[in-house]
Amino acid sequence: MIMRNRNTKSLKIVNATINITSMCTYLCKMCNIGREYLKNPEIAKDDLSLLELKRVLASPLIKSSLLFLNLTGGEPFMRPDISKIIANVLLLNRKVSVTIPTNAFNPLIILSRIKQVTEQSYIKESDISRLALSVSLDGIGVVHDKIRGVKNAFRKALNLIYLLKHEFGDSLRII
Repeated sequence: MIMRNRNTKSLKIVNATINITSMCTYLCKMCNIGREYLKNPEIAKDDLSLLELKRVLASPLIKSSLLFLNLTGGEPFMRPDISKIIANVLLLNRKVSVTIPTNAFNPLIILSRIKQVTEQSYIKESDISRLALSVSLDGIGVVHDKIRGVKNAFRKALNLIYLLKHEFGDSLRII
């Protein structure tokens, strides 16, 4: 979202969404990203690199005014370097709140990648409090599984929520 500063009349970017990957293995009824990726995994080669993401996030307009950032995809946690991306975002802009949606494709991988962020000596608990994971839930049990096009998707989502709450308590926001 681009706004104009009332006082200075300059532009500011307050809210941004960056698609960081085309990778996804779910077949959601409302989205074709998973279908496209499964047909042609090569499309992920066009994803922004870590360096490109750093350049975007370090641009003066974004660095000076960004308050809310959504890192989306596909499934962001399928990126092996997602931990580095999250850490860089948290360090480049100490005022931004970061939200990452996830379909919970693999709760243990997602937990591991979040732990990699928190284990960095330069990441503080106050940095983690600016991070939120949005675990996709579209219904209960088989309703969710049918919408997501994957068997046991509901169980995986609940398992991820449990693992994150158990590991991080209230320091990590789960929405």
